[in-house]
Amino acid sequence: METPQAPDMNRRRFLGLAGAAAASVAAAGAIAGVGSVATVDAAAPLLGSLSAPAFGAINVFETVPDGSQRVIKPSSLNVRGAGHIATTPLPGQRGVSVIAGHRTTSPRPFYNLHKTKVGDLITWTPAGGPAVQFKVVEIAVLGDITWRKATLPDGTQGTEAEATFVEIMDPVVKYGSDTRLNLYACTRPPYAGQPWRVTGAGQSIPSARPTSTSYRLAVFAVKV
Repeated sequence: METPQAPDMNRRRFLGLAGAAAASVAAAGAIAGVGSVATVDAAAPLLGSLSAPAFGAINVFETVPDGSQRVIKPSSLNVRGAGHIATTPLPGQRGVSVIAGHRTTSPRPFYNLHKTKVGDLITWTPAGGPAVQFKVVEIAVLGDITWRKATLPDGTQGTEAEATFVEIMDPVVKYGSDTRLNLYACTRPPYAGQPWRVTGAGQSIPSARPTSTSYRLAVFAVKV
């Protein structure tokens, strides 16, 4: 069982992630005709697959920290499916597992992430292991405004981007669960009058469409 990472460590790792999430799609041919990523990390290990009503089935590969172990290599985001952030636990293990995916960079596994609804079930099937299910409890659009200063959860001063990523990576018990799954991808802000955060059953943020590197669409789920 892995020990959850401290939020301040995860916050520093985010500094190298700035504009992207991890990449690609699950089943070969699922979105045929959209082309291929320019540089794909063919050596990235396959960890398993995710499936959900909003985005179907996608493969999940491991991302790789750089030599400092503090940031994620941009090239490691160009995998053949979504990317599991290597510094977080695997889905189903205690703590917060984080998986990120491109929305428009081919083959765009999270293109339809905005169709996710509170209450949807997300199934994680590890390679060679039993499936684990998660229930979506909250969906939010989070700002990534790096020039705006903010007080971080540990009381230090930082940028809003750092504070945003702490919310995605924070391993503390939340929603009554210490085994959680967070998905995220770049997005546009919601239309005027639409919510930036929803928690009610069946709610979604349909206008959080692809894509802008200034915002993140985050899906928060708990193990069932």
